[in-house]
Amino acid sequence: MRRCGRALRRWLTVGAGLLLVVGLALLWLGARAPAGADGVSAPTTQSSAAPLAAGGSALLAVRTAGQLHDSRLPVLARSWLQDVRPTQQVVLFSDVDSVTAIAKKLDGVGAEVSRCGQAHTHSVLCCRLAHEISVFLTTKHGWLCHFDDDNYVNTAALDAMLVSYNARQAWYLGRQHSATYRPAGQTAPLRFATGGAGFCISRAALLLAAKGLVGGQLESSCLRLGMPDDVALGFILWTSHRVRLTHINEFHSHLEQLSSIPTDSLQHQISLSYSLERRPPNTVSVAGLDTQLDPTRFRSLHCMLHGSERCT
Repeated sequence: MRRCGRALRRWLTVGAGLLLVVGLALLWLGARAPAGADGVSAPTTQSSAAPLAAGGSALLAVRTAGQLHDSRLPVLARSWLQDVRPTQQVVLFSDVDSVTAIAKKLDGVGAEVSRCGQAHTHSVLCCRLAHEISVFLTTKHGWLCHFDDDNYVNTAALDAMLVSYNARQAWYLGRQHSATYRPAGQTAPLRFATGGAGFCISRAALLLAAKGLVGGQLESSCLRLGMPDDVALGFILWTSHRVRLTHINEFHSHLEQLSSIPTDSLQHQISLSYSLERRPPNTVSVAGLDTQLDPTRFRSLHCMLHGSERCT
């Protein structure tokens, strides 16, 4: 009897996930505005973000954590969060309720609390990524772009990249890293977008793979495969629906030597990062404020990209 009960609960969970996927797909198709002169239907959004010409606006999901709010979020508030584009909506995803009060002080920034726990384990991080995807699927944005709270997002460069792709087609964009998995007892390579550099996924790609990502399915895959969230996401997109990663060289994480990026190319980069734990710190090389005032170099970078009057 207990086995029957467990089986019934599993089927109910999967069934609920499938109903959610079908409903969201119908919502997306039904909400399309009449086609314009170029034949592409421009989606409407539930936010103030304006649609991009060929594929919809973008939800920028910024993952943070309660223990990092005081050290990292003020840096974002004094740099790239001042330059969010009309085609973009920023939402802070945290593990504690205090993020809501922080977001209220930031113009146009939303907040979501992920009830996944506060550990930095595969299961918790996979749960948090699944929450980002679930929230995205309730909107009418064309793109989900994930970033961490130690990323600088060049919002103009991000906009310029996304207009080259159509969110009504399956796209998975980010900086390529490699892992392996074992299908049928054999070792096979897997290309995935490293989460520390940020990545963007089109609505079409997420709708294709949604039944493997929502309703607890992503977390189950992470546990079964022993993969972190970004690797598991790439695995599901590729093995289930052959959504192949498109490598975008302009996404960067702290795993790279950031000072090696030429200063005159910074305006073209989409995401940058930092690590203050290294000696010397791993940051982009840019003149500006004293390193005591701006150890991450994000404020100086923002000043360089947007003019001295934006340097605070």
